[in-house]
Amino acid sequence: THTHTQKRMGFIGVCVGVFLLLLSLVCSSFCYGNESKVYLLRRDSATVEVSSNHDYYTQTVLSYDAQQDDWLTPTNRWTSVRAVRRTYVTVALSFSFPFYGTKTRELHLAAGGFLSSTPEGLPVSVESYYIAPLLADFSPATNTSSNIYYLDRGDSFVIQWRDTVLNTNQTSSPFSFQATLHMSGLITFVYNELPLKPNEISVSEHPVEVGLADSYVREVVVDGVATSIQYDYHSIDVPKAKINPFTQVTFEPLPTCGTFTSCDSCLQHNTVFDCGWCEDIGRCSDGIDRFRHEYVTGGCHQTVLNSETDICPAGSIQIYTYEFNWPSASFSDSCWYWLGVRIDHNATMFEDQEVIPNEAGTQSVVSFSLSLLSSQSDDVLRLLSSSQPLHCNGESLEVSNVLRSSATNAGVSTQSIIVIVSGCILAVILVAIVVTLYYGYSHPTSSLGQWLILHRRCKGFCSSPSSSGGDGIELGERPRNYAV
Repeated sequence: THTHTQKRMGFIGVCVGVFLLLLSLVCSSFCYGNESKVYLLRRDSATVEVSSNHDYYTQTVLSYDAQQDDWLTPTNRWTSVRAVRRTYVTVALSFSFPFYGTKTRELHLAAGGFLSSTPEGLPVSVESYYIAPLLADFSPATNTSSNIYYLDRGDSFVIQWRDTVLNTNQTSSPFSFQATLHMSGLITFVYNELPLKPNEISVSEHPVEVGLADSYVREVVVDGVATSIQYDYHSIDVPKAKINPFTQVTFEPLPTCGTFTSCDSCLQHNTVFDCGWCEDIGRCSDGIDRFRHEYVTGGCHQTVLNSETDICPAGSIQIYTYEFNWPSASFSDSCWYWLGVRIDHNATMFEDQEVIPNEAGTQSVVSFSLSLLSSQSDDVLRLLSSSQPLHCNGESLEVSNVLRSSATNAGVSTQSIIVIVSGCILAVILVAIVVTLYYGYSHPTSSLGQWLILHRRCKGFCSSPSSSGGDGIELGERPRNYAV
């Protein structure tokens, strides 16, 4: 009986083991939790590679001192994600991060060693829109100490893949590396543990990439059917053989068309791109960026302004006042700085700043004003109303009850100025004419009066013997002799 019991228990143990193995295999493809989603491994057939010689970043590869602060140690302030193979989670940023000149407030953190800035509505894949310190087939679930850590520091975002292992069985030793994204657009990769160089990792089941890539999507009609085609217009590939432990890779952003947010600044750009201002979409672009579809459908290739001699359309600037509830009685200079970061406007541009605490001293109403175009005002309202907490004074508190109001025009457009000046000049001319005529006709013996009488057009009509008491002969006319 004891032997049968042992056999039964052994059989049950084998069954449980097989079940758990199958469950882990299934979960590696289907069980992602509430926040995790799977990313695509292969390129869609409707994808076209477009080469570009334009420079978007300056790349530097160097070694760093392990004792320096380049490699960070996660603390309890960091958020930890227990990643599943070939999945990603989406994280909102507290600042706008410019990637290839396009600002984003959302990133997808993938277990496969990369971040994705894929626009909303498109599937996340390993083929583009990536920021890849080491894109590879990692399987974090096979190492209990493996985690993804990230920290939003207000003006930079740090993500660290720690003790993650490959699914290729080439080595059981863990990899540890991190990426830091700065508000300025600067990107830094740091490598701490690399049992294999990136060029030594197998690519048979999963690509291996180190670098950056961006794309745009165009909607075209083929044989009467609307089709979305992805164009990979630029990528930067870091030489994989140069990546070693204690290596740092930096990507310093260069000015792009998207850096300029007004027509005047766009036409005076100092980039290598052929930038032009398209008023219909309100963007500075060379037509090759994420907004390519909007650029084409908006007819920008026909209406674009790209010469310094072009005249920018006038925009009406207004003063917009924003106010919101703040769950504290104080709002320090640090808070004003981080508020500017949140809404993409330097705090030095704020006017009429005011903090009014309530009687209990538990919260306050914060208000400020900005001189903006209407489209800019909408962006500020959207960013200010986001659910992201505002970091200041060592706390992260939420903004609520955001209101916006507009005052009278803070400035007058160029067209309005032209109309006003033209009207004034015309009015002055008319007044001068009236005054001149009045003086001439009220002083008929003056030189002006004599000239007006001599050149008036109403001979025989304006004056007559009956009306003027004269003989009806105009000045300057010689009397005619009539036969008797």
